[in-house]
Amino acid sequence: MRFSLRPCLLGGTGVIFIVALITVAYGWWGSSSIEKAALQTHNISHPIALRTKLLVDLHEDTHQIFIHMIQYDGEVDSTMKPLDEVKLKFAETIASIQEISSSKEIESISKSYQVYTNTGNQLVQDYLKDGYAAIKGRLKSFNRKSKDLNSAIYSYRNTIIGSFNHDLRSIEKQSTNFRFTFLLAFMIFVLVGAALLFALHRFIKKFEQAHDDLKFKNIKLEDQRQSLKLALDKAEDATKSKNVFLATMSHEIRTPMNGIIGMAQILNDSDIDDTQREYVEIIEESSENLMVILNDILDFSKIEAGKMQIENIPFKIKDTIENVIKLFSFKAEEQGIIIKHTIPTSIHTTAIGDPGRIRQTLTNLIQNALKFTKEGSVIVKVAVVKEDTKSYTIRIEVCDTGIGIPENKIETLFSSFSQVDMSTTRKYGGTGLGLSICKQLVKLMNGTIGVESQLDKGSTFWIEVPFEKSITQASDKSIDVDLSCKKILFIGKNEESQKIYSDHIKSLGGSPEIIINHKQAIDTIISHKKENKPYDIVIINQNSPSIDGFDILKKCNQDSPQDHTKFILLANNGVRGDAAQSQTLGFSAYMSKPITQSMLYETIQKVLSQKHGNHLLTKTPNQDNIITKHSLREEGEKLNILYVEDNKINQLVGSTIIENLGFYCTVANNGKEAIDLFIKNSYHLILMDLQMPEMDGIEAAKEIRKLESKNQHIPILALTADLLPETKIECKKVGMDGFLDKPLIINDLIKEIEVVKK
Repeated sequence: MRFSLRPCLLGGTGVIFIVALITVAYGWWGSSSIEKAALQTHNISHPIALRTKLLVDLHEDTHQIFIHMIQYDGEVDSTMKPLDEVKLKFAETIASIQEISSSKEIESISKSYQVYTNTGNQLVQDYLKDGYAAIKGRLKSFNRKSKDLNSAIYSYRNTIIGSFNHDLRSIEKQSTNFRFTFLLAFMIFVLVGAALLFALHRFIKKFEQAHDDLKFKNIKLEDQRQSLKLALDKAEDATKSKNVFLATMSHEIRTPMNGIIGMAQILNDSDIDDTQREYVEIIEESSENLMVILNDILDFSKIEAGKMQIENIPFKIKDTIENVIKLFSFKAEEQGIIIKHTIPTSIHTTAIGDPGRIRQTLTNLIQNALKFTKEGSVIVKVAVVKEDTKSYTIRIEVCDTGIGIPENKIETLFSSFSQVDMSTTRKYGGTGLGLSICKQLVKLMNGTIGVESQLDKGSTFWIEVPFEKSITQASDKSIDVDLSCKKILFIGKNEESQKIYSDHIKSLGGSPEIIINHKQAIDTIISHKKENKPYDIVIINQNSPSIDGFDILKKCNQDSPQDHTKFILLANNGVRGDAAQSQTLGFSAYMSKPITQSMLYETIQKVLSQKHGNHLLTKTPNQDNIITKHSLREEGEKLNILYVEDNKINQLVGSTIIENLGFYCTVANNGKEAIDLFIKNSYHLILMDLQMPEMDGIEAAKEIRKLESKNQHIPILALTADLLPETKIECKKVGMDGFLDKPLIINDLIKEIEVVKK
């Protein structure tokens, strides 16, 4: 829109006229204000002058009263006013002055008058008591104080009157200056108004030109905006295409990998010779390495694209950590490395957070620890570093005795595609993404990550993550064990193991006795038997060649086989046949490491529930078998599982794994067949592939939820190679309970089945 010159000029003239009227009104208001100020000054100064004169008179009356009382033995002349009346009048006068104009000087006069009257009263009393000689010297001082007070009152009166006179003169001067200034300002205003009208005329012309230029620029900006929008749309399409490509590649790679890894696991559990087993293990290890690389690249891509999401759900920190450690128990055993953990019993068992990302981070750290450790141990330590009523911060440390890290390389550890040096990549493999992903995941959980390391001595990687406390605790497996009245002996040479297992036992109320010598252990057990004070539980930690659990139990049984002592063997490396030999010798439990805290609790609970100590020496068909990790896991009903998968190889792999675990398995080729089978049969668990012909897993799960009765809920786990955030959200919307990555890992499946059995 183009502005017209004439309306602008008329408007400017009108504005100047209005401002002129305002200026005249302001001049009238200013003159009135000055007159009011002069009147107000007079109204203030005149009463104060009268009252200060009254103060002088009252002070003189007070002084005369005191002098008369001293001269006439305390009597007052009848013509004089009473002293109290004079003091009251003085105080009232002071108050009336303060109401008009309060100042420090008038307050000082009031205090001085009080001091003066108090001094006068004291002089009269001393005179009446001790005579004139006692007050002679002080009387001069009293007269001087009277003069000083009188001078102070006059000084204040003169100051006030002078001040107000000065104000009046100032007001008169201000009035004169104002009239002159107002006249001058009005003249200047007229001149400035004319200049402004001229300037406004020029400005309007320039403004019209600028308006035309701006309109042209807006047209160009709109063209640029349209171009940017088009480019943004292309970038979003490219991102979507990238995500689709990643999901497709993930599915296409994981599907055949599921067959390779699954069949390798099945072969490894079958009867094959040592050479064949070695070949199968090479296949398994190579496949797992390939899956690690694939997972790292996919996770890195998700983080870079901002697609990685953090959940906030209740979970048990202890169970999550122990489940991760279980996954690495066999690998650690193969490497001859001890893997342990310490979790304080006081830790809050249930937290609000993302167990999946905690599991992923911890898995990466333990995997690195095992990769770079040739001998020694890997220890996972958990502690609460900060806690209040609503939240707490958990610190998890992964300590190893590996090769360590040079100090000048620590800063680059958490960078993408970074390793200590190229020789590390060649020797140990890896993409250099693992720690970078861990850092990003911990950052998404509002936590921190760090490392402390010494070259050739080992490293400690740690994370600190805040969690909210869960209002309702997740249900825990019932452990009803009280060892406060039990005699417990722990046999083991390793000090670190002693502390860990001793803490576990103490948390149940026990107080274990610890022996580190093989022969001393045998002698102590036999001695307690002979004294008819046998141990209730003997735990043998067989982690050193100098400690032989089999020999200890043999010799103890030779001396006195009949007692109620329960023997538990903690084996460092599970060897085929050891469990059977332990059962024959009379061990109540045989546990191969790693042994979690909850596993030890459950073992002790079951061992104490047995009726006799070495019952397996004279085993009858009605007696329990020896307690092992497998027996703890396999207790419960035999589940009926529906496995929905369209790929024939994956069908064979999945069904074989499920059946080898001791469960029933029914296979459906697609979602439509799964619905038909669900209507006809009863299942404890459904494993549902997502991408299938005829009907995919999402639609099938939605239909199954519709068909369920009111009190019925069958767990459905999504089994897929595509676990992007949007896929997980879609699965949850249709009522799926969880997710299993392809390729199907036996330990992951076992963990989910244990959840269903609870």
